Amino acid sequence: MGTGSLRGRHSPKVGSAGARIRAAAGVFGSALYAVGWLLISFVTRTALGLLLVVAASPALVCHALPHTEGVVGL
Repeated sequence: MGTGSLRGRHSPKVGSAGARIRAAAGVFGSALYAVGWLLISFVTRTALGLLLVVAASPALVCHALPHTEGVVGL
């Protein structure tokens, strides 16, 4: 087995277009994944904040009367 044994096999060059396209697709896919998680995180945090703001007013009102004080603990 000399140096001629590798003839006929396809070996892409390091700087070939296919390798660059695969690398770019990997970078693009990773960026898209990160942006997706950031969007999900933003929507979740916004919804939770809105829920807390909306729930705060009725909870505060329940402190006004002694017989509604037990509702606050729910």
